[in-house]
Parts: sequence; C-alpha cells; structure tokens
Amino acid sequence: MILAAALTAVLAANADVYALVIGHNGGAEGLPALRFADDDALRMARTFSAVPGHQQTWVLARPDDTTRATLSTAGLSLPVTREPTRAALFAARDELKAKLNARPAERRATVYLFYAGHSANGQLLLEGGGITGEELKLLAATLPADDVVLFVDACRAQSLFTARGATGPDLSARIDALEEKAARLGVLAAAQSNQPAGETDRLQGGFFSHVLASGILGGADADNAEVVRFGELAAFVAFHTERVTGQQPWFEPPGGDLRAPTVSLRGATRLRLAEDTAGRLQVSSIAGVPFFAEVNKPKGRAVRLALPAGRYHVVQNANGTRGTADVELTAGEEQPLTAIGFTAGASVSERGLDDEGFSSPFTPSVVAALDAGFVSGREPSLASGSWRHALDVAYELSPAPTDPHQAWELHELYDPSSGRLYEIDLLFLSRQGLFLVEIKSHPGVLTGDIVDDRQGPGGPDWPLLIELVTQATDRVVDDLLKRRVKTLLLAWPGALARYGLAGALSRIALGAEHGDAPAILLVVPSHNDGAAPSINGRLPVPAPLPSQRLVMPDAWLANAHKAAETP
Repeated sequence: MILAAALTAVLAANADVYALVIGHNGGAEGLPALRFADDDALRMARTFSAVPGHQQTWVLARPDDTTRATLSTAGLSLPVTREPTRAALFAARDELKAKLNARPAERRATVYLFYAGHSANGQLLLEGGGITGEELKLLAATLPADDVVLFVDACRAQSLFTARGATGPDLSARIDALEEKAARLGVLAAAQSNQPAGETDRLQGGFFSHVLASGILGGADADNAEVVRFGELAAFVAFHTERVTGQQPWFEPPGGDLRAPTVSLRGATRLRLAEDTAGRLQVSSIAGVPFFAEVNKPKGRAVRLALPAGRYHVVQNANGTRGTADVELTAGEEQPLTAIGFTAGASVSERGLDDEGFSSPFTPSVVAALDAGFVSGREPSLASGSWRHALDVAYELSPAPTDPHQAWELHELYDPSSGRLYEIDLLFLSRQGLFLVEIKSHPGVLTGDIVDDRQGPGGPDWPLLIELVTQATDRVVDDLLKRRVKTLLLAWPGALARYGLAGALSRIALGAEHGDAPAILLVVPSHNDGAAPSINGRLPVPAPLPSQRLVMPDAWLANAHKAAETP
C-alpha cells in the first residue's frame, strides 16, 4: 500500500498541467455586476502557472482598467485573454483537446478548470448566455486527460451539479459513462445550494478564490508530502472560508477518493516559511496587491509555497504584532524565510483592519475531521441505526472499513522520560495507518477563560476557545430559530467577527429571507463606498442588495432630528 501511494505521487509529479480559467463580471436581472471576477481568473492563471509541469493556460476574461492598472503597478504581465463567451469556451476546449491528444502516450496530464462569476437560473453566466453545471461537467469529462478538477466560485454553486438545482437536458448518464473510461473528475465549489459567495475589497477578489489559490500553492499540504490531495484541499478551503464568510463549500472527490493527488509541488519554485515563523502570513506582489497566498501556521512546522519566480512582499501578523519582509525567488529554487528576516512594524491594533484573514492554523486534524465526516456521510445507516458499541463505530467510521484491520481496546503506555502513564481507549491498525482513538460515551466538556480570549488568535488555546464559542453560538441560533420572534437586534456585532461566527449570522439571515427566523437589525459603520457592509472590515454582512441596507445620516446619529427639550 505504501509503495502504491508513493507511485501515485510520482506519477502526479510527472504530469503535464493545463488550465482553462473563466472570469465574468456581468450580472443579470436582480444581480448587480461583479467587480473582481476578472481578477480571480487572472489570479488563478498565475496560480496554475506555478505548478510544476505547467504547459499552457487559456484565460477567458475582460480585464477592466482597474485590473490592468493594478498589474502594471505590481510589475506583472497581462496574459493573452479571450472574451468569456460560450463560443470562446468551446474553442479553447478544442485547442486543449488537441494539445492533450498530441502528448506522448507515457505522459500523464492534469487539467484544471476554473470559473468565477454569477450563477443564475441554473447556469454560470457568460457573455451573451451561460453554461449549465452538467454541460461543464460533460466538457470536463470529454477531455482526454488523466485527471480533471473543476473549481467554481459562484453563489449557490452546488445547485448547478445536483439534480435538484440543475436545468437543461439530463446529461448525468453520459457523464458517468465518460468518467468510467476517461479522466477522474473532481469538483470543488464555493458554496452550497442555499448560500451566496462574495467578493472583498481588500483581496480584490472572491474569498473562495483567495483560499483556493493559497491551498493549491501549498497551504493545504497538511502532511508536508509535497502533494496536495483532494481531501486536504477541500478541508483547507472549508476551514478558512466558513470561518470568515460563513460559506460552506461543496465538493465531489474524483472517484469518491479524498486521497486522490490533486496538485504535485515537487520541483516547484518555492518560498519556505521556516519552522520559527508563526501566525498569519500573507504573500503579495512587491506592491502589496495582488495577493498570491495566505497561511496561518504554528511555530515548529515549515510551510512551502509554490510561486512564480519574482519578488514578493510578505506580511506577518502574530501575537498582536506585525512584521514585513521582501523576498526574491529564483526559478527552480527554494528560498527560506525565517523569523529574523521580518522587520517589525506597527501593532495590529494601531493598524486596524490588518487583523483580517485566516484566524487559525490549518492542521492535519482538520483533514482527518473532513475525512471522517465524508466517510460517515456515505453510510446513512450509521445516523439512523443504533450504535451498538464504540468499537463498531470506530470500525464503520475508519478511513477504509472494508480493508484488513486490527483493533485493540484499553491499552496503557508508560513514558519513562516523564514517569506518566497514558491510557489509550482504542488502537486501530489498517493499511491507511495506525490510529489512536479516544472514546467518549458521554458528551465531553470544553473549557476556556478570559486568558485564552486575551491571547487572541496567536494563543495556544485559541482554537479550543473558538470551538467552545462556536458550539455555544449554534445553540443560541437554534433557540432563536425556534422562537420565531419578529425582529432581532444584534448587539456587540464585533464579537461575530472576532470569533469567526459568519456561519451563525448567515443561518439567521437565510432563515429571515424564508420567514423561518426573526428579521435582523444590525448597526454597522458605513464607509460611503457603495460596497456591501462588513463588521470590523473583515466579516461581510449577508446583505448584498442595496434594498437591504439603510444609511443613517450624521444628523440622525447626532439626534439633530429631535425637537429641542423644554426647560
């Protein structure tokens, strides 16, 4: 099994890489035009160009003047682009097919397809029309490649790929037949069927695209294997996106295999964030925008980011302080960046909005949690049947329950260095690895105190505190949805941003739209820029339409509308 996994990784490393990216800002009736879909397409083109084995990327977008000026200031070239139309899409597909068919038989090929824009009426919008999710999957399935991965940054993206939300002719049988004979197809989409996806001014793009690019470039390589597997990428995107925006990405692994290699980074030009660096690190062009990648890492673990050769600006936020560093990467080489390489700057509190970003470190435990949830989700009987014994549950939820395995219960291990005795409830050995399982027959208790809160995101117990606050908030939201009061005034909205409670806010807002929850009255500062409001500049408020917002004049806030008080 170990040899097979290693062989798979080697094959992925030798693959030719092609990409087709689409960015369309255009709106439709009831949907305002986007501002950054073209930027997202260009960003993903730069991202895919950094993957070893990259051959060519087709870009379908109309970069606006702001985008062109940003690239010029950053010293980045504008790639050749085509109009984002159906005709251009299928013409690019035909050219891609010709490239794939012309490669040597022994060369593997991986294709990445990316779309950023609006979703409406069961279609992804293009100039002069659109394309359904099933049409896009069919396009992907007909490519003569070994692996194809489809990424979609659009509102309610899941509905485009499930029977309930799909429109047009039913192509599912044809797609299934093609997938059996051709490439394995994976899909990772920005939001589930009932959720919006959004853009941010700071990133000059969609947050899903920002997290996706960061994961592809190495942020999602949780086990430092230099191969980003589909499950790692899905977990990385879900972990960071849901914490900041409340979006819950939807995914469909290639052949149902979360361990499928999705990106190989062996031999890439890389920036190595050394073991002594910690906190949130953001990598941008030397001009500060556009962004390339972002990670949040604990001290003691190195993170490698694949990037095109060139100069970069790195910002580090850790323990309330901010540091910066400029680095230059040479093609084919790895450039280390250690803690001493950063120049200290102003504190986060002095700079205000610099605390926006990935709030917690991404660890292998996040990947394990997604893997366990995905496996158990494929076994509906587990949720409805009785769980006879913890050993049976561990067996059913194991990464590969049909593989040969061995389990041992209640073991005690003695640590001679500390003199401590450790109890292990269950040891589970399979070809997937050795697992140490803690069995909880009764609900556990999470604890936290004011010290954890004051330490902030850089503190060692912050993730535990976030888990505690999230669980408590979920219970409060459950109660609010049951009570169905008419109007709800949300006090202390800053707490929603501090603890990454976008999911709770989105649940109430979605319920209010359908009449299943109280209407929300939320008072937040206005920046007079016409953009959707946010809390503390980093938690978007789910009110994308101007009709959902009311700007209160300064005179009203100063009580100037009131009559003078009588003596």
